[in-house]
Amino acid sequence: MKTNQLFQHFLNRISSHGILEDTPNTLRKKLKILNLSLTGLAGICFFYFVLCLFNKLFLSALVTSTSFLFVLISFYFIRIKKYNFVFHSTMCYGLLFLASVIWLDGSWNYAYFYFIFIPIASNILFDKKTVIIFYLIVSIVCLISAIHLLSIYPSYNQVSGAKIFLGYPNIIFAALLIYAAVRLFKNENLLYSVSIEFQNEVLEEKNREIMDSITYAKRIQNTLLASETLLKENLPEYFILYKPKAVVSGDFYWASKVSDTNFLLLTGDCTGHGVPGAFMSLLNMSVLREIIMGQNIYRPDQILNLQRDTIINALNSDAAADQSRDGMDCVLCSFDFTTRKVQFSCANNPIWILRGNEIITFKRDKQPIGLHVGNPKDYTLQTFDLHVGDIVYTFTDGFADQFGGPRGKKFKYGQLKKQFISINKQSMSQQKSILENTFNTWKGSLEQVDDVLVIGIKIK
Repeated sequence: MKTNQLFQHFLNRISSHGILEDTPNTLRKKLKILNLSLTGLAGICFFYFVLCLFNKLFLSALVTSTSFLFVLISFYFIRIKKYNFVFHSTMCYGLLFLASVIWLDGSWNYAYFYFIFIPIASNILFDKKTVIIFYLIVSIVCLISAIHLLSIYPSYNQVSGAKIFLGYPNIIFAALLIYAAVRLFKNENLLYSVSIEFQNEVLEEKNREIMDSITYAKRIQNTLLASETLLKENLPEYFILYKPKAVVSGDFYWASKVSDTNFLLLTGDCTGHGVPGAFMSLLNMSVLREIIMGQNIYRPDQILNLQRDTIINALNSDAAADQSRDGMDCVLCSFDFTTRKVQFSCANNPIWILRGNEIITFKRDKQPIGLHVGNPKDYTLQTFDLHVGDIVYTFTDGFADQFGGPRGKKFKYGQLKKQFISINKQSMSQQKSILENTFNTWKGSLEQVDDVLVIGIKIK
């Protein structure tokens, strides 16, 4: 048992020569096979070296002895990571060595059986089909040429009974090498399969942990969004089409009833989507809550001014090496449904009001909640008198920017305007359903490019 363990340890040391921890699996497999093959070559050639000396075949012994030098040189170049040089030199030396042995000893040594290993070796060592085919053609040409020359010229060595001590062992060694190669491939493939399976299990476990964390983050984000109860109690009739690109979203809607007659509603689009966007949305909702509930500031323009300053300071501490330009585009509305007035401020994002078959648009401040190019200005406060039947639409850019349709182009805002006008007679729930179907049909099989948020409020 101890001998077997020592032999196994020896094989492991030989096969792992030149293999490092960061060696890719594909290259690792090639090097293991090459290391063991070179060791096997040295063993077989040592056997023939002794036989040739015993039978005074000194030239054959000299040719055979070159294999020891070649193996040592190959191991050296493997250690210094000259892998391609070793791969090609192995192929070339193998062809030259076999041709020399056949010419020296004749066909009776059955050395041409070893030619089968040349195309096998090229398939193992090389990935390019052109290189594999090249060595296959060269090995066939060398084999045919050697056999043809032997039919014209006699071999260099003429030894009585050569088949017994040189020929037949070659057949046995060739068969053993084929068997060893098959076993080696099976073992390597088994180890590789076990390794891949283990890595897949690790990745699946990590993926589950990540998805569980993201799902929990979604629960946290959803609790901070405006609740359905709050919206139903304060909005006459409305719909919210909310389609995050990932599990969590950079788009969000937040609301607060600040007095008996005033109701604040913000439609926000934070930088990014997924986890980064969700972090920004949580930060913005937290700041909003502090400004409105903590400092009792209710005017949309004043809220956004203070929101911008707070976000810039939060993302750009004194220790930060680079200035962060992350932030938010949004529309913040303050509704008074008793007097049917709405006050609002727009940070990059628009607000549209549908009256009859006409969309009324408003100038927006082209600056985000965050750092931007140019000097920051105070956000504009706008006031608009609402009529019964008006529909107020606020939204982020996800719907208009979605690629799709017959030509794979963006939906765009012009088409979104037409869509709002075409569905203005429908109820809010029907409008949501139509818009969602329109979006899905337009997107088709393409990937959703961004979070989508559309809010519609009908005045009564």
